[in-house]
Amino acid sequence: AVSLEAVSEERETGSNGFAIAPKKSVSGHAMLYINPHVPFYFRSEVQLVSDEGLNAYGAVTWGQFFIYQGFNAHCGWMHTSSYADVADLYEEKVHKNSTGWTYEYEGKQLPVTERKLVFKVKQNETTSTKTLTGYYTQHGPVLGSRNGKWLSLKANNRSYNALLESWLITKANTFAQYKAAMNLLSNATNNTVYADDKGNTAFWYGNFMPKRSISYDWTQPVDGTTRATEWQGLHPLNELVQVINPAPGWIQNCNSTPFTSAGKDSPDKTKYPAYMAPDGENFRGINAIKLLSGQEKLTLDGLIAKGYDHYLTAFDVLLPALFKAYDSAPDSTKNQLKEPVQILKDWDRKAAIHSVANSLAVEYGTRFFAALPKA
Repeated sequence: AVSLEAVSEERETGSNGFAIAPKKSVSGHAMLYINPHVPFYFRSEVQLVSDEGLNAYGAVTWGQFFIYQGFNAHCGWMHTSSYADVADLYEEKVHKNSTGWTYEYEGKQLPVTERKLVFKVKQNETTSTKTLTGYYTQHGPVLGSRNGKWLSLKANNRSYNALLESWLITKANTFAQYKAAMNLLSNATNNTVYADDKGNTAFWYGNFMPKRSISYDWTQPVDGTTRATEWQGLHPLNELVQVINPAPGWIQNCNSTPFTSAGKDSPDKTKYPAYMAPDGENFRGINAIKLLSGQEKLTLDGLIAKGYDHYLTAFDVLLPALFKAYDSAPDSTKNQLKEPVQILKDWDRKAAIHSVANSLAVEYGTRFFAALPKA
């Protein structure tokens, strides 16, 4: 069982990104709301200026020489962590012989590559060296085994083009230049919400996206013995799940499904392979849709206020079920819980520092989710 203490230590992480078109802006200009959910010291705010004319501002992670998310004089961009399927596990059928390990591929036995991996391990005040053997197939490093088969990981996590793409994005002055940078197709971790001084707004779900056969379930390890499961190159930028200048005038992504990102102009889920966008909706996304779907035009302060909206949409689902269970409970239980349940019934479902109802609801929600079976 998962303890309440362990659950309470798992801090929710993610990001919220909104893009507002000129038609929905009081100023008549596009607006971008960048709201990364990261610890204070993880991502610093910096201004990057060069003698060649670069002038960009935003957030950087340690050691980055580009603006990870921010803006220059013409373009603004923000990222939400993506659940796009960018890596795969392969089941490798291995054999041991006198010369070492081999794995089966297209009816042939290919040698498993072995590498000595040296680690320095600190124990108390002393440091020792530990050597492990790493095993690799053509798909990548072997990370484990299941049902008698080794599992190797195919991923793209050592990419010069990923750094180049981020640098070119930092320097982009037009929508065309921004898309040209994204055409490097090397960002394997992020979705992008975009706005610029010409009034364009856009959203791309993921960037690095391998093409795969739709005959396989890519949420599970796939057969590593056949060519049929190999990646078939990358999806070009125009094939990714995306929204460009949607008619409703707003875009939102809160680490949630892209298929509700722009109201009636959201992408059609049936037009994309399932592996492209496997994640579902979340409560932040639901609240963002409600906040942005109104007809009013927004000021910058008004957009920020929506970003800081305190309504806790999760309890629109959690509390009615709790109240129903309470109503059918025996009198002994009702007498014991009468006061806290009434407090929750009277609550406006908005977070507040001194709200007893808020504390009760969060305590209930924490215990509720801790009791759910793991996926």
